[in-house]
Amino acid sequence: PGQEIRFVTETPSEPLWHLMAYARDGAGALEWDQAPELDQRLLDQIQNDPAAFRLQPVRIPISRLQGGRVSVAGENPARMERYMQGWIGNNTWKGAIQFHSPVLHSDFVIGEFVHGRGFFLHNIAFESAGAGLCVAPVFVLESIERFVPETSATLGNIGMVVAGVGALLVLTFLLLARLD
Repeated sequence: PGQEIRFVTETPSEPLWHLMAYARDGAGALEWDQAPELDQRLLDQIQNDPAAFRLQPVRIPISRLQGGRVSVAGENPARMERYMQGWIGNNTWKGAIQFHSPVLHSDFVIGEFVHGRGFFLHNIAFESAGAGLCVAPVFVLESIERFVPETSATLGNIGMVVAGVGALLVLTFLLLARLD
């Protein structure tokens, strides 16, 4: 009573394109190490008070790409021909985030691990097949990169040790069989 609940069901055009232009042209000068890393606590704060976090820089931790495509931008004030949009999820989050980015990665595959940096724009409402009406934050990412874990030398060494022990056991059995 007395409070109006309003859901944004699509991304407003003008603020999106101005933030996309900023992400493309001027966001590199920020001190990204000082920006908070997105976690469930920050997502809850964003959902409860989106105005306090609007346009604030955020680091996206290693997460899974749940959808992504490069789209034709159409006419826009940022004069971009194409942009990337999609969804990113993380096992430590209750839901996913939507993103838009001037950085194009048409080679990304759904399910890959990615990380990035960007700015919170606003929350959107959407209908989920399994959960009904949901709210997700929209971010404009100035960078989105594929995460490729380093190959572990220890894992390779363990494989060599196991192979060596197996070969030694086979030689021992052959030697024991020959002596018998």
